[in-house]
Parts: sequence; structure tokens; C-alpha cells
Amino acid sequence: TSQLQSADGVRQNLYGIDPIQYYAAMYVPTLFQGTEFRAGRLWTPFGYESLEGWSTPFVSRSYAFNWCPPFTHMGVGMYSKFSKNWSGVFMLANGNDVWFVPEQEPRFVGNLSWTSGSGNDTLTFGTSIGRGKFNAGRPFNPATIGLQTEPA
Repeated sequence: TSQLQSADGVRQNLYGIDPIQYYAAMYVPTLFQGTEFRAGRLWTPFGYESLEGWSTPFVSRSYAFNWCPPFTHMGVGMYSKFSKNWSGVFMLANGNDVWFVPEQEPRFVGNLSWTSGSGNDTLTFGTSIGRGKFNAGRPFNPATIGLQTEPA
């Protein structure tokens, strides 16, 4: 039975399971001032608004929150603290907000952050580098709902 199919196989289940973040991690305290390696579905390491509550200072969301940044990446990441003030996240990801699918091409996603000595001020430079191209040679045809010929 598919995740989006009801147990009887007749109706479509609209309430699938979608954990926002899951990964395997390994911490190496002797690499720089501590480095964590993660593999799985990871938060995007840049952007001010996020799905994770602890890193989002706003109670409400902007209109751009729905359409602009990716929220998660499938891939591997290195999360390092270089000094008291400098840290960075370096990821090799397979697209934005998708599973490991051959239609997406790998890209680099990361940031470099400076935090003041008091910890009150932070400056972060983030980027995503890669073609970010959808491979049209591998067509993707997901099931839809709400077409005129489908039951409501």
C-alpha cells in the first residue's frame, strides 16, 4: 500500500507522513573546534525564516516564506566550528526539498558565519552553487488530486 493510498486502495489518503528532518550523525571533537557530519534530510543552512521554530524569531511569516527559499536538502553535510567566532556548514545536496531522485543534479549548499564575542551579533554568508537544473530526460509524473476526472 502506498503512503498516499488508503488501506482499501480505493481512496487517496491526503495525510501522508513527511518528517521534516532526519539524519545519521557523527561528531568529531578533534576536527577544528568540533565538527559534526550528517547524512539524510537536512535543514537549509541559510535563510532567516525557517520551519524550525528555534531559529525563526518571528511569530508570523512573510508572504515570501511560501515561495522563496528551499527548506530542506537530501545529502551529506559538515557542520564545523573553526574558532570562537567562526563556523560553517558545507553540504553536498541533491536538489531542494526533494528525495534522492535522478531528475535532480547535485549541488553545493553552505554558509560561513561570524558571531561577535558577546554572541549578540551574527553575520552569515550563504550560497547554493550548482546548475540546479531539472533533468528533462528523466520525466517525473507524480499522481495528482483534484482533477475534474478524479473523485473529490
